Amino acid sequence: MEYRQAIESDFRAIHDLLECHDLPANDCKEHLKNFVVAVEDDKIVGVGGFEHCENSGLLRSFAIHQAYEGLGIAKRIFEKVKANAKSLKIEKFYLLTTTASEYFKRFGFSECHRGKAPTSIVDTKQFRELCPDSASMMVVSLE
Repeated sequence: MEYRQAIESDFRAIHDLLECHDLPANDCKEHLKNFVVAVEDDKIVGVGGFEHCENSGLLRSFAIHQAYEGLGIAKRIFEKVKANAKSLKIEKFYLLTTTASEYFKRFGFSECHRGKAPTSIVDTKQFRELCPDSASMMVVSLE
């Protein structure tokens, strides 16, 4: 398994993988520089990334191909995404989810009230338009 920075030619495969998991995909192209992919036999089998929002990051677009679930791929992607974020001086990750709260608790995330999100997170398209108001917000410190 190879883990690497996403590149523009990966967009179609990333888009399709995210859509298979009912995750917003159309706007992720503008954030590809902050995405990591897992590749096996020249096929993208996992993806995760974030939007850079001042000293915070909005974690998004984590998906693993069904045939590769349970192999620790998401954890390795998260570690690489987290390292990239820390190199950009990002102090906290936020995320919005309707289905994966328990899963992200494994990575140290805890639930927090949406009203506590910094303006830079609130101003993202993900927060304002793409995720429903019913989505839970979670946060983790990267320090």
